[in-house]
Amino acid sequence: MAQESATNGKNQTKEEKILRRLNKREERLAWREKRREARLRYLERKAARPQSKEFFLVFWMLVSLTVLVIGIVGFPIFMKCAIKGTDVTKILEYSKWVLAALLAAFGAWIGAGAAYFFGKENLRESSRATEEALKIQQKSLGARPEEKVFVKDLALTAMNPSFMFYSSHTLKQLIEKLEKHVGYWFVAIINAESGILEDVVSSQAFFHLKYVKEEKDNLSIDKAITHMDADDKLKKLHGIDVFFIKIKLNDTLQDVADRMKSPNTAVAIVVDEKGKPTHCVTRTDIGSLLKPES
Repeated sequence: MAQESATNGKNQTKEEKILRRLNKREERLAWREKRREARLRYLERKAARPQSKEFFLVFWMLVSLTVLVIGIVGFPIFMKCAIKGTDVTKILEYSKWVLAALLAAFGAWIGAGAAYFFGKENLRESSRATEEALKIQQKSLGARPEEKVFVKDLALTAMNPSFMFYSSHTLKQLIEKLEKHVGYWFVAIINAESGILEDVVSSQAFFHLKYVKEEKDNLSIDKAITHMDADDKLKKLHGIDVFFIKIKLNDTLQDVADRMKSPNTAVAIVVDEKGKPTHCVTRTDIGSLLKPES
């Protein structure tokens, strides 16, 4: 009986420790959530302040324009009424020229101001969307240890269907697109008939590939990948379970991280039931979500 009571006491102590840790973690997460919400409210208030300044700037600009237009148009009339016999023809011609130049200048100013305003609005909306995506990821991260976080719960990056290549495409076509779209750091190779993902290759591998310049126009992508396999460095920049892995929306975040333990694995590609690529998530994103709390 004494041993059983001691064992029960130890189990209760362990459970209490686990509960205290969970409660502390929930308190830290709630505190961080409050900080994020306060930060969002501050950013919204800060973003709203310049609007009033812009409104008053546009208002006084229109007032100034109205005063100038009235002055330019009314000056010849005033001269004709004040000084009889005054020839206002030249004054009218000069006023027309000044008015045309003034309206053109103000029109350009209004156009530049509108472009700045709407550009800032678009940037604000994109920042807000990014904040929402980060909040979703942080909520997923804040799940308890017994709760599983799935790939479908993350803010995934959609694959661009127009930036996928067939193995029959030439190296010249691929490099031209890479030079045009600098932000793409990997290339998805799909089957020409079924659209199934066949390979993912680092963009740098194509630029560092050694080939005869005359072969560039006719060298196909599959032959270029064959040349990569002969190079010890380049062969690590492509291939399933080497440079990338295939995952599904119902896979857990921990399973994906376990499969990406290799230092060469840089990206995980989400494929549908037919094996076609739909989204991607990088090694950095996975690591940041599973980073232990300080």
